[in-house]
Amino acid sequence: MPKEGDEYFVRVELPNALRAIYARAITKPTLARMLVFDHFKYGARDVDRGSSEADILKALAFCFKLVNTNAHDDPAAARRILKQLERMQ
Repeated sequence: MPKEGDEYFVRVELPNALRAIYARAITKPTLARMLVFDHFKYGARDVDRGSSEADILKALAFCFKLVNTNAHDDPAAARRILKQLERMQ
């Protein structure tokens, strides 16, 4: 059973942090590409380095959706992923 702090993290903190990272990635295409190709290799397998910026951002949004969805099952893993994402910026 999840702790109350985990519930708040999954419902509020994680989505807000992912939205903030996504907003930065929109203005920095190199950050978006780095996140997609260096961090989310498996989740973004439908794009390659020659894909358009829009496709890269769609792939990044999909990867963030996966993180957010799976966070309900494993909040600790989501916290680790978020820390890694924040370091990459």
